[in-house]
Amino acid sequence: MSAPTSHFVIFHKKGPKWPSEGLSLSDPIAQEHAQYFAQFVSQGKLLEGGPFPGHSGGMMIFDSGVGEEEVRTIAENDPARIAGVMDFEIKQWMRVFGA
Repeated sequence: MSAPTSHFVIFHKKGPKWPSEGLSLSDPIAQEHAQYFAQFVSQGKLLEGGPFPGHSGGMMIFDSGVGEEEVRTIAENDPARIAGVMDFEIKQWMRVFGA
């Protein structure tokens, strides 16, 4: 087993302007949100991300080289957060094993 690596994870949750019917992946703000985070995948900063079932939020796992301050800045500039549709929480995660 290799040494643990530290990653920061954004947990997305419903913001004050979350639609009562839920958010569809085809909604314009969801598209903006996805396009915004796609740039960090292209840059090698964002490893994985996506929604939880049942409109209960989602998560984004960042590469171990991306620090908490940068992840916080990324989360704060998310168009869905700025629009009040989503809010976020950041947690540090210790990856012990995996592919």
